[in-house]
Amino acid sequence: MVVHFGNQDTADLFAGKRIKRVATEIQVSAFRKLRLLDNAISIASLQAVPSLHCKKLGGQRKGQPVLWSIRVNDQYRITFTCAEPPLEVRNAMFTDYH
Repeated sequence: MVVHFGNQDTADLFAGKRIKRVATEIQVSAFRKLRLLDNAISIASLQAVPSLHCKKLGGQRKGQPVLWSIRVNDQYRITFTCAEPPLEVRNAMFTDYH
């Protein structure tokens, strides 16, 4: 369950609104992956879907929550932190990695 969005663009995508600076096909893919993230019951269930490329990002600072990433395409990712059980997703952000 997505509890908190890290920015307004991600919240808009999740609500089905259009973002002008991003191609429609990328938004459709991001929306679908945000819905999967919202319906996930655990990180393991996300990692079980190979097309998501769900992985823990490196370079974490001591005392900071672990940052996870889901690939939308070669350029865009959805990053988030989470708490389990049950899975609560926080700071979900649709970001441009390039």
